[in-house]
Amino acid sequence: MIYNQQFRSGMFGRLEDLHMSSRERQRINAYIHDGELIADISSRALAGIRSGVVGLTHGLKAMFATPAKH
Repeated sequence: MIYNQQFRSGMFGRLEDLHMSSRERQRINAYIHDGELIADISSRALAGIRSGVVGLTHGLKAMFATPAKH
């Protein structure tokens, strides 16, 4: 599991109110952190894909565009 003690999201504060062992708390914190990391990587990948698709669309549009005939 990927876990960094310095990283803390809003979810981590809520865990402090629950009665559990420190080992359980650490494991849950690691799962939350991993989930946030995966979500961040996925969001960045999707943004890159979107950017590539938009660029490709504009390129194709320019390639197939014909000047207007008067």
